[in-house]
Amino acid sequence: MRYISLPLTFFLLVSCTAKNDKPTSGFLALERQYFSQQQPDSLVNSFTRKLFFNENYSFLTVADSAATADDHLYIRDYAANKVYLKKTFDDVNYYASFPLRKEEGIHYTGKSKKIHGYLCKEGIYVSEMRDTTTFYATEEIGLDRTIWSLADPKGFVLEAKHQNGIKKVVKDIHWEPIDDSFFKAHIDTLKTYHKKSYYELKIVEAIWELNYFKDRLEMYRKMKEEGEITSIQLNEIENSFASWFKDIEARIKELEKKNNN
Repeated sequence: MRYISLPLTFFLLVSCTAKNDKPTSGFLALERQYFSQQQPDSLVNSFTRKLFFNENYSFLTVADSAATADDHLYIRDYAANKVYLKKTFDDVNYYASFPLRKEEGIHYTGKSKKIHGYLCKEGIYVSEMRDTTTFYATEEIGLDRTIWSLADPKGFVLEAKHQNGIKKVVKDIHWEPIDDSFFKAHIDTLKTYHKKSYYELKIVEAIWELNYFKDRLEMYRKMKEEGEITSIQLNEIENSFASWFKDIEARIKELEKKNNN
């Protein structure tokens, strides 16, 4: 009996261990959805992204050509407690690095729902610029990972909805081995770009946005000159743009203040 029970016990232990082992690496197929702020249920546009992850890193990047206007990525090094952010403006690549901000600006509502079979708790993130994001994160996967920019809540985020009408939805979860070298290679590439502090990079982004809207306004003025729109229509457009310019310029001043402190 001894010779029979010992291998059987060993077999049972191995079987239990195998069942309890959870996969720790793979990628998420995400859809970034744009909804009309006037009609919240009206989907305007979407494109796909991917979040690669393992026990030490995560890498949020674009996944299709439709996303080129939103060409940025985030790499998180959890062992070093660091985030790398890359953004591209006018064909120039920039990057910044800064510490992970665990649970900063986050509170939980007590609500929950299931996503892809995982029980997710609802949380709300309020950014430094006072924008809000409602998200759902699960602790059942056993990793703390996020599918958007700065917030690092406890748990694995599987859905996020921003106040500006942008929603990030996980379409599929793919489990597969991903070695640390995959993430390190991308970090090495990123470090060849123009380095900025986080706030400097946000200033570059805001100035780019300001110039973009100025160019659009000039386009409408040319349309007025060519008789495609009326003076009244142009006046309404100029009033709308003036409000946007004011908001962006105020944001630039606030970012400059934060960068100097």
